[in-house]
Amino acid sequence: EVKEKFAQDYSCWQNTPHLFSLNNVSPVLELFEKAKLFWHKVLTEHRGQTILIVAHGGTNRALISMAVGLKPENYHSLQQSNCGISCLEFDSSNSFGKLQYLNDTYHLGKTLPKLKAGKTGWRWLLLSETNAQNLIDRPLLNELCSSNIDLLLTEISISKFLIQKLSANYQLSHLFLTEKHFTNWQQIIIGRQKLSISAEQLRLTTGLIIAPDKLIARILQQTFQVNISHTENVLTIIHYPHGKNHSILQGILPLTVNKVVLSK
Repeated sequence: EVKEKFAQDYSCWQNTPHLFSLNNVSPVLELFEKAKLFWHKVLTEHRGQTILIVAHGGTNRALISMAVGLKPENYHSLQQSNCGISCLEFDSSNSFGKLQYLNDTYHLGKTLPKLKAGKTGWRWLLLSETNAQNLIDRPLLNELCSSNIDLLLTEISISKFLIQKLSANYQLSHLFLTEKHFTNWQQIIIGRQKLSISAEQLRLTTGLIIAPDKLIARILQQTFQVNISHTENVLTIIHYPHGKNHSILQGILPLTVNKVVLSK
């Protein structure tokens, strides 16, 4: 109903949330200002302590964005699922937080967070070569590859043994990409999705990218214009919903060895 009756406002909210206003109030700008004041107060009064924050998803997105340097125009670039756990660490200066992990829902029995923007477009799982080597015979990688992944992308320098084992075990089609492809990653993916019009192309396709840590950090920096350099022992998930001009950081999930799914 909102899409039909308030199409212009809805488009503004989806594509330029920092410009959206309602009754002369800019909700996203106000939310980010409140997040800034919150961090200043809490980090000053609780230096060196562990703080648990329970809040609405939109509030958490603003808090995380403000902490890592994301701007209000990128408000829709982070996902927070119901009961998703995120962890930030601040150094002694309290200037910017370091994102340890984002939107982990494994404790709910979900290997990957639910796709809030719909099951269309591309979902990319980014894994460093070191992490992939460590997980090659672990249940978690088997759980991911056997049920979710359609395609394996690697840089040419990645271990041939690792590639052969993944391709053989899970029957994944495999492509080599050069560093140049990764450099223009965001533009290539969004550009190709704009050309996709058939029902087959509109469905969700999930790809696993295995690359060196520095290259994954560069993809994240380029995609979200923020320095998220923490790629050790985590699986990063980026979703490009079809028809959108932006990507969504769905999660940065900790790859702990002894993950336990809570029973009902």
